[in-house]
Amino acid sequence: MRLSLQDIQNNIDYKKKIVPMPEWGGDIEIRTLSVKQELQLSEIKDNEDLIFKLIAMCCINEDGSLLFEDLEVLKKKSSESVMRLYHEIIGLNKKTDNDIEELAKN
Repeated sequence: MRLSLQDIQNNIDYKKKIVPMPEWGGDIEIRTLSVKQELQLSEIKDNEDLIFKLIAMCCINEDGSLLFEDLEVLKKKSSESVMRLYHEIIGLNKKTDNDIEELAKN
């Protein structure tokens, strides 16, 4: 079947996953990055900002909107919780810590 532009636009091709966050009292839904978001990450030069922005770009509400508008919320949470969420996100995006470090270097 030949796809039209509308077919492609209407197709949701993000992978999603529910991550249990018992210390926060529930679950967080994460999704894969868009191409545009990955390119935006490549422009970030600070590893700390990269981690928080990656998390913010991938955590979503039920309606698909971004959960974390304010990075300060994440920065005040425990490093164990935030890093577990980070590792779930890079795993879902089929990335490694080295891939993320390379994004920051470029």
